[in-house]
Parts: sequence; structure tokens; C-alpha cells
Amino acid sequence: MTTRKSILDEIASGRASGSLGYLNNFFSKLPGGFHRQIIPENELDICSRKRYHGERHNHSDLFLDQSPRVFYATIDSVVEQCGLDPVKIRTMQEEKNDRRELNNYAQPAYVELRLLGYNHHDLTS
Repeated sequence: MTTRKSILDEIASGRASGSLGYLNNFFSKLPGGFHRQIIPENELDICSRKRYHGERHNHSDLFLDQSPRVFYATIDSVVEQCGLDPVKIRTMQEEKNDRRELNNYAQPAYVELRLLGYNHHDLTS
């Protein structure tokens, strides 16, 4: 079972290993993130499992059983539930601020999304 503590320990361990940024491309899934723009409009409502032709690609069942539109709506909802400012996130995206700074700001949303059942790969690849 994934707990808040285990997720925070995982983040700390990843950062301690010297990796460029444990949350990697999490920023790209946030409001204004580039990952949202690379999925064609006609695929936004197609279940990810179907989009990936049944391949897991290290994704969770939760992710695979949703469409990209539902996935991004969930992220947006969690961002707001965590008290984070979506406008600030979009501004940081547009200004191309240090991605680690943006990921650090949004870390509470990452933790909550993991607690919902998304895995690290769902949120960072």
C-alpha cells in the first residue's frame, strides 16, 4: 500500500541520488504544460489502454483506463484541492522557470495523485 510517507521517502531518495530532478517531466502534465499539447484533439477522449494498443508501458491501470482528458481534469482538480494556483503554474510554464522550482511548488499535487493510484511513470514520463 502506498502511503504519503512512502511517497515522500521515494522523492527524497530520488533527489539524494543526484538525479536531475526526481519529478522529471511532472511539470509537463500540469496546467499549461507541453505534454497536454502533444496529444491530438481527436485522441483526448480515447481510453489510454486503447491508445497504447493494450500495452502497459509501465503505466498504472488507473491511468490506462482513463482518457487523457479525464487524466488532465484529475490533475487540475488535485492542483486546486492542494491550494496551488493554476495561474501561477501556467505563468511559470510560460516563463520557462526552473523546472525543479515548478516541480517543487507542485509536489503536493504529485503526492496526492500518487495516493489516488497513479504511479511515478504516469506522472513523470
